[in-house]
Amino acid sequence: MAMIRSPIVRALVFSAGMLCTGLALVGVVIRGLPTTPFLLLAAGCFSKSSVKMNRWIYSHPRLGPFLTDLREGRGMPLRLKVITLAMAWTLLGGFALFLTTSVHLRIFLIALATTKTVLLVWVIPTKRTSSADSEGCTPAPEAPGAG
Repeated sequence: MAMIRSPIVRALVFSAGMLCTGLALVGVVIRGLPTTPFLLLAAGCFSKSSVKMNRWIYSHPRLGPFLTDLREGRGMPLRLKVITLAMAWTLLGGFALFLTTSVHLRIFLIALATTKTVLLVWVIPTKRTSSADSEGCTPAPEAPGAG
């Protein structure tokens, strides 16, 4: 992608990328905070503002493979989707039901969990792995003359 030419706009987009990266990393620890959208925004910001940061985020040992899979349409592993949704509904739903009396906040938290569910189930594809790959083995060769 082409870099932004204006140094002021590039600095603003770079700053947004740094903010999104920080929020994504906080989201790894605080499971109610979404990680994926912030990572995608950060990667998009860096692709337009900083070759160095774009290279860093895609070569990061934890974030890079995840971003590359999403960018190339391979999606997220099913296990990660299940864990993410379970944590989101536990934290957001639990907070909405037991820790707040504000109806508006309850509606917002349930809407946030619902939006996360819709994105993970219907928008972000599920990364497919073959059973042989997941078990670390290769299929047995076919016997000569079979078939």
